[in-house]
Amino acid sequence: GAAFGSLSVADDGTMFCIANAAPCMHSLCRVDAASGAVEVLSPPDAFVSSFHVLSNGQGIAYVSSTLESAPKIAFAPIAQGKTAPAVTFAPPMDIDVSKCAELRYGTADNGAQGVLHYKLRVPQGTAPEGGWPLMLYVYGGPHVQLVRKDFAARCELLPETLCAMGIAVATVDNQLHHGDGLTAHSVCKKSMGNFETEAYKRVVAHLVSEPPGLPPLNAKRVGIYGWSYGGYATLLAMSQG
Repeated sequence: GAAFGSLSVADDGTMFCIANAAPCMHSLCRVDAASGAVEVLSPPDAFVSSFHVLSNGQGIAYVSSTLESAPKIAFAPIAQGKTAPAVTFAPPMDIDVSKCAELRYGTADNGAQGVLHYKLRVPQGTAPEGGWPLMLYVYGGPHVQLVRKDFAARCELLPETLCAMGIAVATVDNQLHHGDGLTAHSVCKKSMGNFETEAYKRVVAHLVSEPPGLPPLNAKRVGIYGWSYGGYATLLAMSQG
């Protein structure tokens, strides 16, 4: 078969791909070439990060994890359009996620652009007077999705370190991540640098308004950092206010 990034086409025309079958989740899917019907092959709580279809089309291997379990490799035989239960192998990994900060997922209204997804790391203990200081972790450029429900999202080093120092960390996706589809991406046409800060300001306004289930956060102590395009978005936020 021929592979196109996260899309693989078997010799019989059947397509396999990784798709957002649910918010913040990547699922392994099979697409029937004739009918266009989509079938999710991976378990509902498994976040699939990569896959490979054997050249003879008789099997598929994929790597997946959950918020509580480390990445594992699964292999499933494929025969006559069916996928048999996967045989899995989980390499040993000495990470105790029970020591990681609590994660809370949610969305903030983004007006005509729909919603913005975030995951909030909450420090342990009682919030100080005025609420926890808040740090935003962003990327914001095309394609990359930071707000995920996988093992890596559970134990990210820098957000965990900030949280251990008593700083709540909100990881935020704007409308350019691939989970919301191409329609959401249209906001960037001839407008790069003109919408990112407003999106992050909406997330902050939502978080500091103390919505149900979230701890108090200090609206006067808010920071932002990011990598790659997120560094650019950070500079935008600093200059645009």
